[in-house]
Amino acid sequence: MVCHNPKYICIRFRIQSFLSLSPLIQGTLHKNIFRSRLNPITPAVMFTGQKKTSVLAASSDGDDPTASTVSISKPTIIICPGNGCTNIKRSNWYGHLQEELERKGIPCVCENFPDPNKARREKWIPFIHSLAERCESGEKNVILVGHSSGAQATLRYAEQYSIKAAVLVSATYSDLGDRNERESGYYPQKISTDGGDKEVNMYNFEAMKGNCPLWYQFHSNNDPFIPLNEAERIRDGLGLKEIDGHYCMLPGRSHFFEPFSELTDLLEALYQNY
Repeated sequence: MVCHNPKYICIRFRIQSFLSLSPLIQGTLHKNIFRSRLNPITPAVMFTGQKKTSVLAASSDGDDPTASTVSISKPTIIICPGNGCTNIKRSNWYGHLQEELERKGIPCVCENFPDPNKARREKWIPFIHSLAERCESGEKNVILVGHSSGAQATLRYAEQYSIKAAVLVSATYSDLGDRNERESGYYPQKISTDGGDKEVNMYNFEAMKGNCPLWYQFHSNNDPFIPLNEAERIRDGLGLKEIDGHYCMLPGRSHFFEPFSELTDLLEALYQNY
């Protein structure tokens, strides 16, 4: 899928979060989870380029923050962009999301991907794994946020590797007849054999769900590239439901080129709940 690099103005959308019904945040977190804060002692890990830096614990009563380090248990968020993003931090909402999360003390990886125009599976899956391996939280203790082609990479990554959670933005089931998308290697294909047509490279949704216990999906009804029924096929394969907040169709959001607060709120809730 395509990725544009527009100059944008950050617009904080003032609508109720679709996660209000999600069982993830019921019971253990109060009803205003997205605006709440946990214990003032907040461990985190900042991933910057090739380096990882532990953030030390600092309590609200003025204790020396350098006194001791904190056991890392919370996940790191990794942003997987759409294709065509040669400068990920200046593309769409990726850099803005990283800044928002890190401002809240949430570690987030936002790095340029190799092969940005073709976004081939053979290049992107190993690269995502290398990012996960470099996270101080641990390679399995990550949340992938995939947009467009990055959503396809997130799906295929979870077929192979364990992760804490995944968020799909503008995901599609098929290559929509586009040759470049087909050559990326993510999509199921139909081939002709002596015994008739055969589907290959199918999604293994059971493996995805086995490796990743929490899935969330955003789509819009006016996406100019991906029809709603394509997103619904992914939704159904993963067994996501709109009523419990794991699938969210937001009207009028196009291909999600602009920052949207629902995503930031979701990631904050996921992070705080660990």
